[in-house]
Parts: sequence; structure tokens; C-alpha cells
Amino acid sequence: MIFIEISDHARQAMEDDEISEEEVKTCIDQGDLEIKQVTNGETRYGRKMEFMDKKIMVIYCIRQEIKRVITAYTIQRKKTWKKRD
Repeated sequence: MIFIEISDHARQAMEDDEISEEEVKTCIDQGDLEIKQVTNGETRYGRKMEFMDKKIMVIYCIRQEIKRVITAYTIQRKKTWKKRD
């Protein structure tokens, strides 16, 4: 079983962009793989997923059976139309 660990930097980015842990986990499990890059000998993955109100990107790596989230951010927020009185 692979566990998910969220870095302090990722937690701050998630808080800033109003992204929940559940959205991050869902994106890692079901999102489209957009990026696969080797940096300093470590393979990093970027997955993108569209939710009802936003599209997010999650960057993570796998270390010893643990998926470590490096960062997560909103790519695009969907506009909500406000009814005018």
C-alpha cells in the first residue's frame, strides 16, 4: 500500500488556493499524467484533474512506497455567474 505525505510547502499552497486533501488524493489517483521529469535523480510526476469549480495540478514524487506531494495549485477556476437583481 502506498501512503501520501504532503509537504509543508504543498500544505501552504493548498491553503492559498483552497484545495482540499481529498482533492489532492483524487487527483493523484485519477488525474491525467501531464509531467514526468527526473530532477536530481528523482522522478517527479504532475497530474491534472478537473473538478466542478476548478482545475488543479499536483506535483509529487515516490520515495520508499510513499507518494510525497511537493506542491498543488489551481490552474483555472471556473467562473460562477451571479444573478443580477
